[in-house]
Amino acid sequence: MLLLHGEPSWSYLYRKMIPPLVDAGHRCIAPDLIGFGRSDKPAARSDYTYQRHVDWLAATIDAMRRRRRGSAIVVRNHRPIGLVSDRDILAQACGDIDDLRAVPISAVMALCADPLGEDDTVGTALRKMCAHRQWHLPIVCGRGLLVGALDLADLSLWLRDRLTLMTVEAAFT
Repeated sequence: MLLLHGEPSWSYLYRKMIPPLVDAGHRCIAPDLIGFGRSDKPAARSDYTYQRHVDWLAATIDAMRRRRRGSAIVVRNHRPIGLVSDRDILAQACGDIDDLRAVPISAVMALCADPLGEDDTVGTALRKMCAHRQWHLPIVCGRGLLVGALDLADLSLWLRDRLTLMTVEAAFT
């Protein structure tokens, strides 16, 4: 998962969010945008442009795509507003666009109008995934702030483990 901070923040804000995501089996990437937080500070003032930040971020996302790594939740003010999956980026790359660095995230992300709540059930998650054809969903707390994420692979592993336990229990009862 690609966790991006806003301005003037830094990725330190994800320090409590990353451990539960990792425990859930996600690989998390939370880069400090260059020039923010404790990241390197470019010496040239001309490097502090919107386009340079877009280019640096595009290179990060392109590296995720090349390595076939996951999805990114797009967050504004600590609230999820959209999702970008490897499938979305690949679909865009297969189109008429020659340079992914020129494509804004908003052009490929799926809007996230209906995130999961912390107390939602597995059934609710599956219904939302199927209804919206989104296989990655953010999880928000009661205040709407991002607290985690769930994807179809998580549910598949959970179901596999449940079925294995049921089979073992049935064999010994």
